[in-house]
Order: sequence, then C-alpha cells, then structure tokens
Amino acid sequence: MDKDILIKGNTVYSPETVSFVPKIINALFIRSVKNERNYPLGVFIEKDKNKFRACIKFMGKNKKLGTFNTAEDAFKQYKEYKENLIKDMAEEYRDRIPDKIYRAMICREVEITD
Repeated sequence: MDKDILIKGNTVYSPETVSFVPKIINALFIRSVKNERNYPLGVFIEKDKNKFRACIKFMGKNKKLGTFNTAEDAFKQYKEYKENLIKDMAEEYRDRIPDKIYRAMICREVEITD
C-alpha cells in the first residue's frame, strides 16, 4: 500500500489517497534520508576529488550516476535518472496498476526538496 504516489508528501491513509501497488513501485517513492551537509537529494561529495557524485539507491542497490563539478549538476543527473526510472516502471506495470497511479507516475517530477 502506498500513500505518496498520488499526493507527494502525503501522511493520510484513506481510500482516496492510497493504492495497492507492487513492492518495486512502492520502493520508488521511499523518502531518502537527507544527505550530509545539506547536499541535494542523490548528491554526495567525493572529498578526495573535490567533486560531487550523483547516485541512487533502489531495491537495496546503489548505482553511481556520474561525477560532476557542482552539486546542482549532480542533482540534475539524479533527477533525470529518477524521473525516467519512474516512467519506465509505470510503463512496465501499466496493466497491473490503477490508471490513477500510472498517470501520477508519468507526471511525477523529482524536486530538490523530495
């Protein structure tokens, strides 16, 4: 059961705000722990290189998305990857999820504050 797909940041469980979805889709919307030193979501510093690393953790696996000169550029890569991942999963599970969930996933925008 997921409460965050239809309404980003939702804390209310009700028939209007929740849906049953496959575990893999629910995992896409688990809130990440805030990064050290207030870097954007999905961005970490590589101190030895003085660069910023974009990475994503999904289904227990970390994936490095690239290294960048700025935290903003690293976040842009994270955002693009995450939005594409959500859209790809929406398409893959199209016939197994409610239409309202599919539409919410297709329209989802990842924000720096997520």
